[in-house]
Amino acid sequence: MDKKLYIFSVAAALIANAQSAVLIDFTNQSGIYDVKTTVDVALNDPVHSVDFIMTVTAYQFDSAVVNLNSNAGGLGVADDSVDFDGGEIITISFNFDVDIDYIEFGGIGAADAIDAASLKFGSDPALLLYTDQPDFAGDTDIWNPDPLYRLMAGDIIVLKAAGATGASFDLENMGVAAVPEPSYSLLLGLGGLTLLSRHKRPATKK
Repeated sequence: MDKKLYIFSVAAALIANAQSAVLIDFTNQSGIYDVKTTVDVALNDPVHSVDFIMTVTAYQFDSAVVNLNSNAGGLGVADDSVDFDGGEIITISFNFDVDIDYIEFGGIGAADAIDAASLKFGSDPALLLYTDQPDFAGDTDIWNPDPLYRLMAGDIIVLKAAGATGASFDLENMGVAAVPEPSYSLLLGLGGLTLLSRHKRPATKK
């Protein structure tokens, strides 16, 4: 393989393998989420050396504001139980562009969609998640988009129960990675080219 092509391939691989640089655990995080309507959580992507913030907010019936709650099962809305019931909503946003590797739930139902989750990103159409839906492993309750889903800074994830009644599930984990600035990949490639240029050069005739 051409050395220049190899260097750029390595640079691309390093960036591509940065997925799930940040693993967000929503279980047993009572000190962060409980008795709060909205919370800002400081995160760090060690791969790209980026500090950023995730904002999580709870609503009920699209307007009334309620509290978040976290326990061993995961994150939900704190009213009658710690989960998502009909009309309960949690929104998530980041102040930095991120790639979403996966979202793990707990208790999403089968093909009858009684416990289906409605997952909406920004202005995109909402996804319904339950067994046998694309990119959703119903046996493990994991939504694993292929390719990774890019959420731009400020765009909002709206997560709610798909049905008006009967739903009962929670949010357990999420894997994200900060999207590096364009200059990051450029510098990575230029650094490789610099190393290449310093490699043995043919002697010039005098």
